[in-house]
Amino acid sequence: MRAVVCGAGIAGLALARRLRHHGWEVCVVAKAPVRGPRGT
Repeated sequence: MRAVVCGAGIAGLALARRLRHHGWEVCVVAKAPVRGPRGT
């Protein structure tokens, strides 16, 4: 299975990690050019 997670904040990264743990191929997409101090 494949998934695209929109947003690299806390929730997006947690979801991506959990999906990957369950065997999914995950692509995380974020609008910000670099990650900020809180992950977004």
